[in-house]
Amino acid sequence: MYDRRLETLVGAIVLFASIFFAVFIYLSKDSGSSSSMFFAKFSDVNGLKTGSNVLLNGVRVGQVSKCRLDNDFNAIVEMLIDSSIALPVDTLASISGLGIFSSKNVELIPGHEDDIIKPGGEISMTKPSFSIENLIGKVLFGATSSK
Repeated sequence: MYDRRLETLVGAIVLFASIFFAVFIYLSKDSGSSSSMFFAKFSDVNGLKTGSNVLLNGVRVGQVSKCRLDNDFNAIVEMLIDSSIALPVDTLASISGLGIFSSKNVELIPGHEDDIIKPGGEISMTKPSFSIENLIGKVLFGATSSK
């Protein structure tokens, strides 16, 4: 009869490793910090998705929790930002990406005002996404649309 001790040992090692990594991932979450909701209105978000990073001077301070359209077809981006971050009222929010195929982020550029945006408030200064695809299209096919 075939001895299954080696198979049992390998199965136990795999099971132990799976449990170890699951516990490691669970404990590595930063559950100690609280977040505050902010929103910004953009004319174009060009591929920004739920879960995208919110960066302040290149440091991740939050994530996009929802993208939706308002009644005027503007993109409303809801963001959860670390509650220890105080954003001045003249903070600029822009959509950025590292390259053509990279994921998009919301980049926050803090202003110099003393007044801060309250949690749940709007970041009113926004800059829409720069689209390299649209630029290439304009160069190749010309700006034929007239308004």
